[in-house]
Amino acid sequence: MAHVTIAIASCGRSSLANTLASIDAQVVPESWTIEVVVADDSLDGRAAQIVPAAGRNHPVQVINVASRNIAKARNACLDAARGEYIIFIDDDEVAGPAWIEHLVEDARRMGADCMFAPVHPEYEAHAPAWIVALNPLFPSEVRTARRGDFIVGRTGNSLLRRSFVERHNLRFDVSFATGVEDLHFFALCRAKKAKMATTDRAAVREPVDASRTTLGYVLKLCFARGKGYARVMSMTGQDGFAGGHNKALASSFAKLVVCSLLACTALPFGPLRWIRFASSAAINLGKVAYLVQGKEQPG
Repeated sequence: MAHVTIAIASCGRSSLANTLASIDAQVVPESWTIEVVVADDSLDGRAAQIVPAAGRNHPVQVINVASRNIAKARNACLDAARGEYIIFIDDDEVAGPAWIEHLVEDARRMGADCMFAPVHPEYEAHAPAWIVALNPLFPSEVRTARRGDFIVGRTGNSLLRRSFVERHNLRFDVSFATGVEDLHFFALCRAKKAKMATTDRAAVREPVDASRTTLGYVLKLCFARGKGYARVMSMTGQDGFAGGHNKALASSFAKLVVCSLLACTALPFGPLRWIRFASSAAINLGKVAYLVQGKEQPG
């Protein structure tokens, strides 16, 4: 048997109804118990208003957070969870009927403390061809949780063993109020020697609104992603930042220059090539922008 907590930190988007419906439709062994925790981080209680319309195959607990701080909302989920496993899903994602079973089974089989599965985008029919081909909104670490052999991990579709979280008293850092709090949290898990694993059997789907498919939005997102990544890895001394601040800055700046030059030379060959390089340049510009501010102490 298994006792599982599904954790949703929600700002009250209407898509929460579809997320809850997909959880309500889960097929799990009869001996398993499922509970759902929704941390309502909207200022007007919008998420709580959506929950009553959801099915009742599993009990749903709504916690009023109203902080507009995603880290606080995720911590509220951790505080309320009673399951052996805690599974995070975003309020704009939809899971298939075997999602819970596959995550738990694979976590048990691999002895994982942290398990990650892909998020597959669903673009609208009129989405630009370049964004569908390049998929910059969903980089490799979101789709697979990996950067080469390095498991990154994000909460969008992830499982935690609650005993590991409690043993190390792990919580999301509330100074990351608007993003990358999950990247930092899993970096802390890695520092505590968590066994981290991935599975392709438990993918979820995320519909992508047209407002997120413009070049301006993508480049701003890439810049913010790079800045957040640099902050997290500087704080924890992991990945390419293990060699120290100056080495990381030099490496990021060199990549920025190379990617910028490649973007310029690729202009005559169509949007796919130059946008790919421009996105990489924006990520490294974000890293440089953060690193020139000063040094973070690992910890």
